[in-house]
Amino acid sequence: MTTALPVPLSGDELRVPCLDGGQRRYLSFDTAAATGALPTVLDAVQAFTPWYASMRGRAGYKSQASAIAYESARLAALTFAGRGTSADDAAVFYRSGPLGTLWAMQAVFPHMRAQGWGRIVNVGSAAGIVGLHGYGAYNMSKEAIRALTRTAAREWGPYGIVVNCFCPGAASKRGTEGTERAAQQGRTLVMDRPIDRLGDPEDDIAPVVLFLCSDACRYLTGQTFMVDGGAFLFA
Repeated sequence: MTTALPVPLSGDELRVPCLDGGQRRYLSFDTAAATGALPTVLDAVQAFTPWYASMRGRAGYKSQASAIAYESARLAALTFAGRGTSADDAAVFYRSGPLGTLWAMQAVFPHMRAQGWGRIVNVGSAAGIVGLHGYGAYNMSKEAIRALTRTAAREWGPYGIVVNCFCPGAASKRGTEGTERAAQQGRTLVMDRPIDRLGDPEDDIAPVVLFLCSDACRYLTGQTFMVDGGAFLFA
């Protein structure tokens, strides 16, 4: 059996001690580079292929495994989930999503802290929660915003600042297209909501946001509100 245990290091390098038959091998790679893991993957394949080859008894397995590992790692570095989400796509969503949200929050924080009162409302998406197929970059950006919401809620609560997030099921262009995509993929989650329609941005979604911005929301923080007609029913 081969196991890998992460060793925390500072910076962008991750070292993983691999244990195999009493042998310990440290592998490192640059996590900030899209193809930084490729040499490490090849090293691991070359190191452990003889063992797998002996187990499988396949002639030429070493060269085959090396080629397969290289190609798989290369494609994984270039496309996420096999759907053409490039590193550039991920960077765009990350900068406009989590980073943009962070920058806006940091801009208002000093003023809210000074007055001892603040309301921050971020926008998430059900796509990130369910892992909508083919939208890796978008999904991870929205989930990062939810994580940022929880962190800010914990850190800024003592200053009278509450931070929440909402995921709208709105009849906007994006919401309608999202529902159509889910139906095409055979997903029934958003189609089985008790309130069988997409929400109106002004009549259904805006009142919830207004509440989250009000003084009535003084004892709610770090939460994600699914404003979706009951598509998600969980505590």
